[in-house]
Amino acid sequence: MRGIGMVCLAFAIFSSVDANAKWLATAGYLPVQIAFMRYAGQFSLGISTSLTDIKRFFLLGKETTLLVTVRGSMLAAATVFNFIALSHLPLTTTAVIMFSSPLWVCALSGPILGEKVGIWRWSAVVIGLIGVAIAAQPGTQFHWAMLASLAAALAFACYSILSRQLAPRVDSSILQMSTGLIGTIILAPFLLSNWIWPQSIEVWLLFLALGLCAWAGHELYIRAHAIVEASTLSPFGYLLFVFMGTWGFVLFGHIPNQTTIIGAALAVSAGVIIWWRELQT
Repeated sequence: MRGIGMVCLAFAIFSSVDANAKWLATAGYLPVQIAFMRYAGQFSLGISTSLTDIKRFFLLGKETTLLVTVRGSMLAAATVFNFIALSHLPLTTTAVIMFSSPLWVCALSGPILGEKVGIWRWSAVVIGLIGVAIAAQPGTQFHWAMLASLAAALAFACYSILSRQLAPRVDSSILQMSTGLIGTIILAPFLLSNWIWPQSIEVWLLFLALGLCAWAGHELYIRAHAIVEASTLSPFGYLLFVFMGTWGFVLFGHIPNQTTIIGAALAVSAGVIIWWRELQT
């Protein structure tokens, strides 16, 4: 239950990062710059907690270092694709598409992690997907940015699998630092011709908040995966829809309609099923 509570709080914080990124994108800042500031901030916070983490990172061993690097690269890819999608789509739409991520986690956690994914977890995923399919309203017009959001969901699923694999044997501080470092290194070259200087102190504070919230969210996310199986935690990602819908209404005036609310209710029920099942075991 502690791990489930931690991951729910992590998703609440992640939703604030997405809302911040969408606001910055609507203000004219490019997704790659927003993503870079998010990772640079996380790296600065991570390295400030322990100056020895970089050395420890390179002493992990070739196989572990490779897995940590791939994990960081997957999250960086997920962030960029997600921020691109947020530039064109409502928060609730990107949240709906991101809900395909738990399906991939459940499908991959068996062959990769050796976890047993039983009928209860698969049922929760199916119910959740039905809910997000209703909320997505397939009859609406297709936008190419939906493909970017789907790519973000796939990349985030890979990140979740690797987080579960690495969390028990690699300190969270190293994972935090390496995530920020890898994202910063990957995105830095793209800023040479795409940097836009913030025009006010408020914008600088929003950029700084990206890194702070990303650091806090992933600290909770990593610690949750260290004590709970990835396939157990993944259905609770459906709560992201509730958080995103709230931000969409408060910041951008997007009001979910009745169909969206019904779909979201089904999606949230998926997490409740897993929570109830865990109480019985």
